Amino acid sequence: VMSTQRKLEENSMQEEQMQNKLYFAGLVGEIMEWFDFTVYGFFALIIASKFFPSENHFVSLMATFATFAVGFLMRPLGALIFGDIGDSLGRKKVLITSIFLMAFPSLVVGIMPTFATIGIFAPVILIFMRMLQGLSVGGEHTGSIVYLAELSHQKNRALSAVIPFVGTVTGVLLGSLVGVTIFSLFAHETIMQWAWRIPFFLGVLIAVVGMIIRKCLPESYQPEADTK
Repeated sequence: VMSTQRKLEENSMQEEQMQNKLYFAGLVGEIMEWFDFTVYGFFALIIASKFFPSENHFVSLMATFATFAVGFLMRPLGALIFGDIGDSLGRKKVLITSIFLMAFPSLVVGIMPTFATIGIFAPVILIFMRMLQGLSVGGEHTGSIVYLAELSHQKNRALSAVIPFVGTVTGVLLGSLVGVTIFSLFAHETIMQWAWRIPFFLGVLIAVVGMIIRKCLPESYQPEADTK
């Protein structure tokens, strides 16, 4: 009896540990998404001057926000593309790919030369990176919800499905904190020169942690099972 009880306790602990990993896997993608969203807004004025220089400051800023909007326009397309991939190849592959495609553009923005160095290629690359992120985010959000719902126990399935929305708020708060911290710690000249790039590297770090965790999680859906 004691042995059976111990096994039940061990199984319960393992299930709880797996559930916690699932929660974190669902959180990290949304945190990365909205962290990037927030820091882009925080440093919009600087990004405008670096990638969309213009004698009219208003035009420069509007070009920056238009680039921001392009990412949102790509999200529905990303949801359709990654949703189909998830049904064909499995949810886990989608989640790993989507978080990588969020991290890569952040890394590119962090290291990319500005308009003063490479001219028109700077805004073109920036727009393309925002489009790529928009596609990946479209697959990340819905894919994460489906993945958590499929793997979670029936008793906490509803809670699991709302975890990505918790990540949304967490990402905004974290991005705001990082933005305020950088403006508090660095002089304006330093921020204009290089410190504005720091949040984008931090976003990459968040994504790398997420990819490592997601690779260790099980698949929630086997497409080949539906063909048998």
